[in-house]
Amino acid sequence: MKISYSLILKEAWQIAIKNKILWIFGLFASFISLEAAYEVIISQCHQAKNMEPLYQKIIGAAENQNLLIGKYVYFFNILAADYLSYIFFILTAVLVILFIWLVFTSQIAIILSAAKIYQKKKKTANEIIIDSQGKFWPVLSLNIIIKLGLYAGFLIIGLPLLYALWAPSQQAIIIANLFFLIIYTVFAVVVSFLAAYATNFIVLKNTSIFEALKQAWQLFSKNISLSMELAFILFFLKICSLILILCLFFLAFVPLFAVLLLSLASASLIGIIMSITLLILSFLIIALLVNSIFTVFYLSSWTIAFIQLTETSLLSQIMHLVKGLPNLFKKTAQKYNLEIDKKEIKKEAKKLAKKTKQEAAILSQKLGKEYIKIKPKAKKEIKILAKKTKAAYEKMEPKIKKEIKKIVSQSKKKTITAKSGGRKPAASSPKRKNSKTKKTTKRQTAQKGKRKAKKTKK
Repeated sequence: MKISYSLILKEAWQIAIKNKILWIFGLFASFISLEAAYEVIISQCHQAKNMEPLYQKIIGAAENQNLLIGKYVYFFNILAADYLSYIFFILTAVLVILFIWLVFTSQIAIILSAAKIYQKKKKTANEIIIDSQGKFWPVLSLNIIIKLGLYAGFLIIGLPLLYALWAPSQQAIIIANLFFLIIYTVFAVVVSFLAAYATNFIVLKNTSIFEALKQAWQLFSKNISLSMELAFILFFLKICSLILILCLFFLAFVPLFAVLLLSLASASLIGIIMSITLLILSFLIIALLVNSIFTVFYLSSWTIAFIQLTETSLLSQIMHLVKGLPNLFKKTAQKYNLEIDKKEIKKEAKKLAKKTKQEAAILSQKLGKEYIKIKPKAKKEIKILAKKTKAAYEKMEPKIKKEIKKIVSQSKKKTITAKSGGRKPAASSPKRKNSKTKKTTKRQTAQKGKRKAKKTKK
């Protein structure tokens, strides 16, 4: 199944916009370095431009560590002599611990709330804060392990390349720096992705630290391209958020700068201080607000992606394209073969058309010649046949006339019988006449006999 980054980003954006309570958590969670992979890549690209030798970088880091250790020793020596500084140290330590607690609790609360909202499970802010309390120490220890792993990787990767200290040529130093740049960048990017996935395993799946790292490695190794694609999309959106901060600050800067110019023209110290403080406050408010919203959006995006990856097997856009390449090649090959076949068929059709035209011309010529040869013979035969048909008709003509007369007489008889209703006329029936005459004579003789008998009685 192909992943849809638009759906992930849309869901994360709706979570960030509709749940304004999460902006408070995002304000504190934004102090954690979310874009560790991006920062590593940018710093290493800057390092590649400067091409500072590796040994100078290591020596500079060691000197900085020595300076920090010396400052800490001096500070603790002062604490032993001054009780007020000791109290100040305790207060600052408490504030730092509280700030760290707020930062990591806010990160855990955003991940939990984003997962609940995405899975359509309702929970109040108090319940989310209570649930996040049990995940504080595992997440904090995971971040400490990740930081130690980055430092250890820096030292381990840098140790084999220390031969640059004794390399006489500048080319060896450049090659060593490039080699270190590539390896350490890849290492830091992998570690940052492991940190993101392991945090989600601890918060959402209640796994232990080392089990979370193990499962995070398995998840990342299966979805390398997907993780890289989502990371670069979010990095591009981070740049857009920075541009948005600058644009909003510019809109607020124009009127405040006008007030600053007026206060400078009138030499008003209060107006100058107020305008400068308003400029600083406007920048801080805009930056913190945009960063808090983007932090909620960033963590929600990774949380939704994590849920989808653990519940279903997804393919990144690149892997989807790579897996679709064989079918694409087959289709293009089939299309290419079809195009070749069509071209060959057209060529063959043209050749056949030419051949048929030539053969038709040859046949027409042959038929014309044969017709010229046969024409006089055909005329003679037609004349002979005409004479024969005339002679035969003259012989058969009287018979034909007789037959026609018979047919005409029969047809006339049929029409007469049809008009008389199927009876023959009286003239044509002599038998009926004789019977009538016989009947009349019998009557007359009977009447005569009766008359004679009457006379004799008288």
